[in-house]
Amino acid sequence: MTSFAPKIVTFSKGQLIFREGAVRNVAYLVKQGAVTIFRTVNNRKVVLARLGEGELFGEMAIINKDLRTASAMAAEYCTLVVLDEGLVESLLAQSPQTVRHMVRQLTARLRDADRRIQAGESRCGFMTVCRTLHFLHTIEALRQGQKAEPRVDHAELCQAVKDLAQLSQAEIETVLDKLTGLGLVVRLEEKKTRRSKAFVHTSLTLPRPEEFLATAAAVPGEVNLPERLLDMEYLDLGDFAAEARATPQAVYAKMARGEIPEDLFFLHRERALAWLHQAGHRVLDQTRRRKAPEDLETVDDILEVDNATLEEVFRRLGYFRTQAAYALAGEAAREKILHVVGKKVGQTILDEGLLASDLTPIQAEDLEQDLLEAIRVAKRLEKKDSRGKRHSGG
Repeated sequence: MTSFAPKIVTFSKGQLIFREGAVRNVAYLVKQGAVTIFRTVNNRKVVLARLGEGELFGEMAIINKDLRTASAMAAEYCTLVVLDEGLVESLLAQSPQTVRHMVRQLTARLRDADRRIQAGESRCGFMTVCRTLHFLHTIEALRQGQKAEPRVDHAELCQAVKDLAQLSQAEIETVLDKLTGLGLVVRLEEKKTRRSKAFVHTSLTLPRPEEFLATAAAVPGEVNLPERLLDMEYLDLGDFAAEARATPQAVYAKMARGEIPEDLFFLHRERALAWLHQAGHRVLDQTRRRKAPEDLETVDDILEVDNATLEEVFRRLGYFRTQAAYALAGEAAREKILHVVGKKVGQTILDEGLLASDLTPIQAEDLEQDLLEAIRVAKRLEKKDSRGKRHSGG
């Protein structure tokens, strides 16, 4: 195995590290001190970020094979680790956790930069989605090499943008619909089966990745976000629940009882009707019953289980099995797991980024069965406890 002896460089306060528009050849990791990232807009300096120890910068020029998109200057005396092009690409190709860390850093920078440069414009969100999609596509291309067409997982893209760029699912889908309509993005849907239960997996690919960002930036006019999204600050239901320090299920219950004004909530017409058509009009039939614990078949069936039971089940199973359940779950079940385990544990699950592919088929099946059996046991105990209380009350 080739040993890696990193090159260390130092810069004095105010010294330029690299300039916007320069040819890229290395990235840097801040070992000590701080660095300011800035752009020059209309002859004025716009600070995009101040980076400290452990933060990476300059990597995007290497990944995109492009010129520097911003300048870097030492905010104070600093020591930097120099990472050459080969090392950066090796890290990205071999380490999913490195990729996820860089996605979080990148998207956070895009959010702050776009807000400062294009304050208030809907194109801020548009270009944030575009750059994040292009970044993930580039990473997949590095991983796949010539073996297969790079495909970006739709759920992974949405999660990255929602968490760090603070866009709602509706806003992200609006941008993706526009890009698809322009032929800049191809949406691929593949029917898959997990333990005899069918589901649709969505991925995205770029037909002309080398031209994508330039073409997206040249799209004329404002992005046509839904009308009501343009004249108000939009919260999706999950954000609303988090702001209220409640769960989405609690919000649903209060909506059903009429305790929350119905005009606070609306559905995207086209998507709502498409979902209703796909699910069938009987999906909202009031006579529909939840699955009994004995009928649960996959991790995604936790959508049929109440949060209180799941909270107790995940506590008993422990962190690793909970993390594995998240990796095996579909998008809706993943959101429920994050709400149930709480913000701190949920963020740790996202940061560590365990994938279903990291588990062997036997591990996946065993972990799924452990979860389902724990739910059945918890439900039996609840039922027994409920009977005991009735008898004691009588």
